[in-house]
Order: sequence, then C-alpha cells, then structure tokens
Amino acid sequence: MAEVYSDDYDTPWKDILEHAFPEFMAFYFPSAQTQIDWDKGYEFKNTRKKGSGYFF
Repeated sequence: MAEVYSDDYDTPWKDILEHAFPEFMAFYFPSAQTQIDWDKGYEFKNTRKKGSGYFF
C-alpha cells in the first residue's frame, strides 16, 4: 500500500494563537479587544474533522 503524506502547516499557528489569543487580539484588533469581556473566558472549537484533508 502506498504511503500517504499529510502536510500539517496550520497546527503550529493554531497552537500559538490559542496560547496567546488575548495578546493577538490586542495587537491586531485593539478596538475589538477592548470590547471583549475576557472574564467570561473563551473556548476554541476544533472545526477540522479527523481524516479530512487533501491527498495528492
């Protein structure tokens, strides 16, 4: 059976964004960041389904 390679370039960026989301918002979207109630917390949703992707 042929090997299938999957390049996963977006995971490191997602991990960084999840780690420093308030700082990201403050830097790139300062006016929006001031309107967010950070005390309520936030949750990231995993929108990628397992096994999805493109195989060439």
